[in-house]
Amino acid sequence: MISPSEHIDLVQGKINRLIRQYKALEKENVRLKSELEKMQESEEQIQLRNRQLEQQLNMIKATAGTTGDGTARKELDKQLSFYIREIDKCIAILGQ
Repeated sequence: MISPSEHIDLVQGKINRLIRQYKALEKENVRLKSELEKMQESEEQIQLRNRQLEQQLNMIKATAGTTGDGTARKELDKQLSFYIREIDKCIAILGQ
């Protein structure tokens, strides 16, 4: 039979162990959140670089005339038109 003081000591020991585990899990959680944030930033950079490379490829195809149906050329014209419209909007805003 366990005395009341021994029982209290056992409960306190368990509580202390749970507190240590909780603190360790908190540290791991912070580390994992930081790692996730770094990976998300890396993914965004990779996606940006991918878009840039795709645009370069489309421009190369359009200027080289490698596509028979002219889809790359049409895409380039579409992008250039979009950029021109955006520049015109910016000029209009600055002129106000």
